[in-house]
Amino acid sequence: MVREVLLEMKGSGISPNRNTYNSLVHGYCKLRRLKEAISLRDDMESLRVMPDEVTYNTLIDECFQWRGSVEAF
Repeated sequence: MVREVLLEMKGSGISPNRNTYNSLVHGYCKLRRLKEAISLRDDMESLRVMPDEVTYNTLIDECFQWRGSVEAF
């Protein structure tokens, strides 16, 4: 559904910004779907929407909580 939201936004002429992506990354992390969250971070960078400390803190917290400190590093 996340991808559908992004496609709908783009189709409506709305460019997702950092806050949009951070919210979606956070949602994926709450669902324990780290691969998808990291994929969104990669999408951000490819679209020149630079991840910030919120993006990385969310991903790091997810790694610590479910995967351990090695993966968080």
